[in-house]
Amino acid sequence: MRITILSLLLWLVLIDLVRAQTGNSPYDACLLAYVNRDYKQAVVHATEAIRIQPGDSWAFHARSLSLLALGDLDNALADATSAIKKAPPHARLFVGRAWVYYYQHHWKEMLEDANAALDLDSKSPYYLTTRAIALCGLKRFVPALEDIKKAVLLDGTYSRAFALRAYVHAYHLRYKEAVSDYELAIKHDKDNTYAMSRFARLLATCPEGEIRDGLKSLELAKRSCEMTHWEEWGCLSALAAAYAELGMFEKAIEFEEKAQKICSNKTALEIGRSNLNGFREGRAIRENPWGSP
Repeated sequence: MRITILSLLLWLVLIDLVRAQTGNSPYDACLLAYVNRDYKQAVVHATEAIRIQPGDSWAFHARSLSLLALGDLDNALADATSAIKKAPPHARLFVGRAWVYYYQHHWKEMLEDANAALDLDSKSPYYLTTRAIALCGLKRFVPALEDIKKAVLLDGTYSRAFALRAYVHAYHLRYKEAVSDYELAIKHDKDNTYAMSRFARLLATCPEGEIRDGLKSLELAKRSCEMTHWEEWGCLSALAAAYAELGMFEKAIEFEEKAQKICSNKTALEIGRSNLNGFREGRAIRENPWGSP
């Protein structure tokens, strides 16, 4: 399993470090490989950096992010924990581990690390949104919305905050508000594949007919698949839903089957199998099990 949909967010965790590096060390090579999406090579370079300097917390951090991108959650978590232990408290290290917990659906642990990051930097919209995601995972939507509100006040163009608020709206069946926030998310970041794929799914599956728009859903889903190199199951599944909404069930089956092959989330696999059965019977999706925030 490769984790690709969050690669740009993980890039935000690394961006200051990349900017600070100008040499030819294994650590520099790791960061360059990561930016170029060569995650296996990034792990090789980070491992060499750790061999040279076993106490280098940032090399552990970089290797953790690379392992996370490859879907190796256990080793990513071990490295993220080592990074935290080997350095003075640093918000980026805590939020790096928080994202490993995200993929493990360990919401309580994610929340603890997000709180630790915010204790060190309370004015970061990125960290506030990270905590809001953990709170959504715990179904604590009221404090999550408070964090999203603070993030938007700090940065009125922060796309991820709008996309997360759209998720909360859709979860509570406030579809018009969800549409508005997804549009804002994409307006502020045309590369936000999370917003694209979630918006595409909403437009393809919403129980309210006035919200559905198969052609727009197809456009968004295709774009999200292209940008994630056709390697992200959520984007492929959204594309399948869009084809089903348009009555193109052979295509819907094709892309849901592709999504199934690369998905490791048990709940998502069960939903996908149910969707496939519907597609084979000529039925589009008319319900919205949103799953993880």
